[in-house]
Amino acid sequence: MAHRLMMAGRSYAELEHGNSCCGAVTLVLFFIYMCPDPTEFLQEFRVALEKITDAA
Repeated sequence: MAHRLMMAGRSYAELEHGNSCCGAVTLVLFFIYMCPDPTEFLQEFRVALEKITDAA
């Protein structure tokens, strides 16, 4: 997966463990390879964020 996202294996491991975050290019590559419908993912993400915000 690190190779597909054009990042070092160590960087990908840090990302998986929550020790770092990715840049915009990596996020776009993730959507290309892993999300058949990125808009659906983003809509679900928005709903989840709204639930968190409403609960706070």
